[in-house]
Amino acid sequence: MPVEDSLETPAGPISLHGFTELLSAMRKTTYIDSDALPVWLDETEKQDPRGFLESFWGGYEIPECRFLLWELLSGALKGNVDGYHCQAPASTLVYFFEQLCCHLEASHLLFAEKASAKGNQPNGSASLMEPSLEQPSTTPLSPAIHHPAFEDFFDLNYVADLRAELEDWLATAMATEEVCERPANLLFLHDQMLAFTKAAFELYEAQGLEAELLPSPTLNVSSALAVIETRLKQVEDFPLHLSPAEWQNPLLVIKECCERFDLEEWQILLHDLLRAALAKESFSTIVEPELILPFTQQLTRLLEACYLLFISQDNAV
Repeated sequence: MPVEDSLETPAGPISLHGFTELLSAMRKTTYIDSDALPVWLDETEKQDPRGFLESFWGGYEIPECRFLLWELLSGALKGNVDGYHCQAPASTLVYFFEQLCCHLEASHLLFAEKASAKGNQPNGSASLMEPSLEQPSTTPLSPAIHHPAFEDFFDLNYVADLRAELEDWLATAMATEEVCERPANLLFLHDQMLAFTKAAFELYEAQGLEAELLPSPTLNVSSALAVIETRLKQVEDFPLHLSPAEWQNPLLVIKECCERFDLEEWQILLHDLLRAALAKESFSTIVEPELILPFTQQLTRLLEACYLLFISQDNAV
């Protein structure tokens, strides 16, 4: 195959003709409502997605993937300097970057699990893998753990709506000209999130989460799922950013979030985010750029973990 007609990949060269067909299919699926997914996997890979993971991780290493993704995000966000204008908002790119990084690491775990199963591991060796949703924990439930403020907060707000509003808020704060939200909406959301993070820190202190030892599991996954099914205000409220271990123990997330930023730092970041959204000044010029990803990610995870505690409290013993 001539070099100019092929595209080099870790698995070897592929036909540009085949690649453009896949690209065309992806574009149609992206911009036109369709259930024809996935479009990038061939029939064999659809039957056994793990085969694709084996091929992928045979060609890439995690550090290389992180570097390439960061280059992609950096180029997209800085493209305006060179006259290129991104069609997607900055918040969408940031969210995609986070999700794709999580996907890479999760799929790498699946591949590592498969590779380990092929080896001659002792039958009695203890598994270091986190519990999965397919194998619910039998750990007894602890007494209800929640904060009174969560009752009013989650009765007033839908999690899915909050996620969307936070994304719009970030998009407004990252832009210097376009305004995506009305000032009144931003002020209300800002006040709500200030009260919410304060309640999370009060729960952090009340449960003694500052101790070195990790908190015990508080939820039985299968029981929690049953409660969630009946308590969800809408299907879209389902937590999307928590691991199986965090499903069983949302206090792990609260501990991580409260130790990543203290309460004063949370309040300052929320104030700065509001300031950027109301002024023609980018959030990335007000705070250190490397704080934006962890701040937005932890805020979403904290929101979902507290919601999981809130809707599961009636099922506690």
